[in-house]
Amino acid sequence: MKFNWEEFKASDKIAVHCKTEEEAIDFCKQMHEHGMTWINGQSYLENTCCTDRKEETCYEAKGLYAYVKYYEKENYNILEWSNYINKEKENSMNLELNNLTEEQKKQIIELAKKFEQENEVDKLDYVNDYEVASQSREVDVVRGYSTELMNDFFNLGLTAHTKKEAEKIRRRLLVEKELRDWAKKCKNPIDWKESQRKYYVQYEGNINVVTIDDFVNYATANVYFTEREVAKQAIESIGQERLIRDYFGIDK
Repeated sequence: MKFNWEEFKASDKIAVHCKTEEEAIDFCKQMHEHGMTWINGQSYLENTCCTDRKEETCYEAKGLYAYVKYYEKENYNILEWSNYINKEKENSMNLELNNLTEEQKKQIIELAKKFEQENEVDKLDYVNDYEVASQSREVDVVRGYSTELMNDFFNLGLTAHTKKEAEKIRRRLLVEKELRDWAKKCKNPIDWKESQRKYYVQYEGNINVVTIDDFVNYATANVYFTEREVAKQAIESIGQERLIRDYFGIDK
């Protein structure tokens, strides 16, 4: 709905109701842009006169304001600015766009496309995306595989939009498997029903090293050891570099 500024400025019986401070600020800005001022000549940009009773503020064209109940009592035609605010913003934006050069318009369109792509819901591209592992033990492009199989891969997080991302996922899975294989070498299985001491690998950023920590009744990692010595052997076997880069995802 478009606001009729000429009718508003010509009438003595129209008041515009702004239910929020945001609406009041926007309407005062619009009045300023249409050459209007307060009755004393003060700019609407300097003062909106939006008081503590923000939800009741109304404006009339002759530079005055009052509360909605007053204008109701005086039989004014009360218009809700909330019905016009978005349309006025759109019109203002269109006016600003019309003043841009063709190169500036082109840049804005490219930025809008980029923003849309970055915020698009993630989805599988059967032609260009990569699967994390193939028969050759390397990441490969998804195309050529059945839809059902690749949907399973996608839902499990086993696909990526770039080969680099897929390689990163594959390396992490390999390290995680090695950790689990080492954890199986512990003599006692995990027992959550009793106060059994458990160990896990952690990254200490202040010294840039993977170390071992322990706990009893709460879980803080996804691979657990019941023997500290086995966890230590796992770190030595896998190596600090791979654990830091691939398991914790930290590029030093």
